[in-house]
Amino acid sequence: PPGIELRGGSLGHGLAVATGMALRLRPRGNGARVYNLLSDGELDEGSTWEAAMQAAHHGLDNLTAIVDVNALQADGPTEGVLRTEPVLDKWQAFGWKALRVDGNDVEALVDAFDELRAHTGAPGVLICDTRIGRGVPLLETREKAHFMRVAEHEWQIARDQLAAPGPLRAGHHRPAPHPSRPRSPPWSAAASSSCATSAATAPRSPATTSSATCTAPSTAAGWRCARDGWR
Repeated sequence: PPGIELRGGSLGHGLAVATGMALRLRPRGNGARVYNLLSDGELDEGSTWEAAMQAAHHGLDNLTAIVDVNALQADGPTEGVLRTEPVLDKWQAFGWKALRVDGNDVEALVDAFDELRAHTGAPGVLICDTRIGRGVPLLETREKAHFMRVAEHEWQIARDQLAAPGPLRAGHHRPAPHPSRPRSPPWSAAASSSCATSAATAPRSPATTSSATCTAPSTAAGWRCARDGWR
């Protein structure tokens, strides 16, 4: 899709590529931004942290990483495979502007993206605490949700559950933080994929990088228009 430069299959490649792209934009005088969506499982990879060091060393404030912390990997809960907490502290220690929010809260996401975009002098990372299948109880509680299969008869059940009125759709629900994932308010320190992707586009038309493929507006107002459209 337009704006998506890489859809990484092997874990740990996305941030390294995104860092190289962000660095290369500088001598060209290109004001584009690079976004990299990666999973909490990719924090197990050493190449991710090598790239994090490089990006901070070069002060790549045109680079934003988005970490989907859904606490699940192919082999089981992230906490049991390889404990990565405290994630926020680690990114900050590597020299990044780090924010952590409820990744299922669109308002919180928009505010965090606005804050990261305004920050200069260092790359930014948005750590998103999410739940796979959020809004569909049938799927939220499913074991091995990382490899979720939806049976034919379950599709309509899922649609009905999504359409049902509830606090999630009203935008007021914030799930209680997982005890192993302390959450800071978005103003002080800060969706699901096992792949990393990165993108760079012309100035005023950056693209979000996501295995789910979505385009990021170029201004804070654009982000808010997108947010309003999602309601």
